[in-house]
Amino acid sequence: MTLRALAIAAALGLGAVLSSPAQATSMIELTPAQMVAASDTIVRGTVAEIWTERGPEGRLWTRVQLDVTEIHKGQPGLEEVVIDQLGGAWAGKIATVHGSASFSHGEDVLVYLEELDSGMLVCVGMVQGKFTLKMDPVSRSKVAFQTPTAPNDTFDHRFYPLPAEGERIAYDDKILEIDELTQLGWDGAEIPGVSLDELRARNPGVSR
Repeated sequence: MTLRALAIAAALGLGAVLSSPAQATSMIELTPAQMVAASDTIVRGTVAEIWTERGPEGRLWTRVQLDVTEIHKGQPGLEEVVIDQLGGAWAGKIATVHGSASFSHGEDVLVYLEELDSGMLVCVGMVQGKFTLKMDPVSRSKVAFQTPTAPNDTFDHRFYPLPAEGERIAYDDKILEIDELTQLGWDGAEIPGVSLDELRARNPGVSR
């Protein structure tokens, strides 16, 4: 089962059980083109709120509210989004999902989001769909990088070190990549975990 399929299964009542870590799954690495094509929405924003709720079937969902500052794909005029992630801690119960992205209050992020049938917005490819943005003190320019953390680790973007140069990208270059791929459009090829109907809906104008 892919990581995205795990999230969908949970939304449909087929996922992990409360108080028990979800089984480890294999992360399917997506290319930049696949990430853009699989996204309903790509935005930059600041983390305003993080909370955990108990959803249908008793499962825990952690919700992250972003105040949107830039829109690179999706609905024009979007001011905020709420990202849903399976797992979290609530009322003494803990549910863990390996491969989930970590967020912290005040964090500047770039996220690739897809909408599930339930209406929930989740990160495309889970941790692959979230980049932390920070100022490089040497170049004095904004850089984007991913922040994989172990389940249940406390994450605070303020104390997360900048990774090695090969593991980060200039933010301007990342946005240029997204804009170019959005203009090129989906190539019609299948993407793991996303149906062709979903891809057509997310990429209007492609008749494949």
